[in-house]
Amino acid sequence: MAFIIAGILFFNPEDGALTHTETGESIKLTITAARLLDNILRSEAQLLSRETLLKEVWDDHGFQGSNSSLNQYISILRRSLAALGLSDVIITVPKAGFRINPAVSVARLAPPHADIQRAEEPAQAAPVRSQQGKAQTILVSLLLLVSAAGAFYLAFQPDIFHSFRLFHDRLNDECSVVFMKDIDGKTRNAAMKNISAILNENKGECGKNQRIIFDSNDSFTTHSAGRTLLSICTTGKSNQTSSCDNFFYNNRKSG
Repeated sequence: MAFIIAGILFFNPEDGALTHTETGESIKLTITAARLLDNILRSEAQLLSRETLLKEVWDDHGFQGSNSSLNQYISILRRSLAALGLSDVIITVPKAGFRINPAVSVARLAPPHADIQRAEEPAQAAPVRSQQGKAQTILVSLLLLVSAAGAFYLAFQPDIFHSFRLFHDRLNDECSVVFMKDIDGKTRNAAMKNISAILNENKGECGKNQRIIFDSNDSFTTHSAGRTLLSICTTGKSNQTSSCDNFFYNNRKSG
């Protein structure tokens, strides 16, 4: 389960990344901070007592929490959210607990799930397509940002957050391409061919006032080609993304 906060911040509890959907600026939360924010966002603006949060964030995971540590992590979350342009997201209710500010919208985003296939049946899965406006602009794209190895590495770092960059290219004179990670020239050429193939398969086009967001992660097993995502996004004023068509493949085999 991922979230869009106030229409501008994407939060993925799996890797703890808080990302501004327009600028691409990102903050990497620690495991505990991410778990705390996940619990608060799931509450749907309902009051969460200190006892509930201490149990669900610390006790249930084999750790010992305290009011002091809870206050510290609430402070970390507030600073992180404010650094990405959102203040007053988490409200303290004196002598009671915490809640999301009712004025702040929180949209739940369920990641696409491909059917689990047997090793002897490596058929290519069909894409999952959605068109949900800005609230799902980059929703699945960012789920593929960090590979499993990178996610484990970053999650156990002592720093409160980490940042990542976006990488740009062009498919044609009118259509720009945004890659979620840096890739070498040979890999980028292969990615461009893959992009063109996906567009042809789905009768998609990318022209004026549009951009493509692309990411592909190799599998850690010999039975899967990994995951591929392509989003055809429409841009509006100030080059901001307004809506996207998302194509997600599990086990896509490029030619």
